[in-house]
Amino acid sequence: MSSVGDALPVGQAMPVGAAGDVPDVRCPFCVALAALPWPAEETERLCATHLSDWRRLQCRGWNADAAHQQMAGMASWSAFSARWRASGGLCPLTPEAVRKYVTPDMIRHPFRSVSPERQQEIYRAWCAGVVAGVVDWLTGEVPPDPDGLWVRGARNAAES
Repeated sequence: MSSVGDALPVGQAMPVGAAGDVPDVRCPFCVALAALPWPAEETERLCATHLSDWRRLQCRGWNADAAHQQMAGMASWSAFSARWRASGGLCPLTPEAVRKYVTPDMIRHPFRSVSPERQQEIYRAWCAGVVAGVVDWLTGEVPPDPDGLWVRGARNAAES
């Protein structure tokens, strides 16, 4: 259901049940609860009454799935670790975590500020998987650049 969040306007949402209410034929919950024949076209929208029920069931399913809980825990740890390490000037554990959870302005030195240009250099290197030389960068020296990664990035920034 790709458009679950597309709730119908309040005037069109009709709850099932009480004194002669007519169910919304576009809401799968209303169709099922009223025992109506399933429509030939897709029922993609939930009425306002059943949208919260859908969210509750979706979360209950995620909570019951141990594999989902493990993935969520690992993602949470990865995000926390990447951001915490960047804020302390420590190299990241994985380049994927940097690409996903860190922005250049999060990169700091424990005792002094880091220039935006230096933050960009460090960020590009971390995203490329180069984590060696962070200490050199934070002390103001540029580490060896065998592949021309930061020189290329500095030229591209200067040209644009």
